[in-house]
Amino acid sequence: MTTLYRSLIFVPGNNQRFLEKAKSLPADIVCFDLEDSVPDNEKKNARSLIKDILKNRKQFSAEVFVRTNSPDSGKVDDDLEEVLQIGLDGIVIPKVNNAMNLQIHMDAQIIIVQSIKIMKKGGKRWQQILNMRGEKKQKAPEAKKQREGNTNEHTGSN
Repeated sequence: MTTLYRSLIFVPGNNQRFLEKAKSLPADIVCFDLEDSVPDNEKKNARSLIKDILKNRKQFSAEVFVRTNSPDSGKVDDDLEEVLQIGLDGIVIPKVNNAMNLQIHMDAQIIIVQSIKIMKKGGKRWQQILNMRGEKKQKAPEAKKQREGNTNEHTGSN
């Protein structure tokens, strides 16, 4: 059965008081924001605050989502690495222009989200997934170079 969401409230991820207040908000989705509502110099702190508040996920009546920074920002990998955990109901990736934007950053991350739901931390498979995260992070610059090379071929410029 498909869930129909009627209301979504964005909560700045860098404000501890707002994050605590979100536990009692009468919305279908509470979406912790790491993007526009968080200044660049507070992003690291916001990730940490969101990670900590998700440990108390059972205290929220709404579903809990996180809006990351855009793939083009160069910050989405750090966002996902910090906030992906049990208790997170969804992820909002803003400003996606095409599938390639997501593919470069998300392939391994999607595996992690699915695996978190079915595995206990510490198992053999969990270690394999964590290793894949590191490998994916190292491969991302190579994929970006390849994508930029493909863009140049399409435009005819070198």
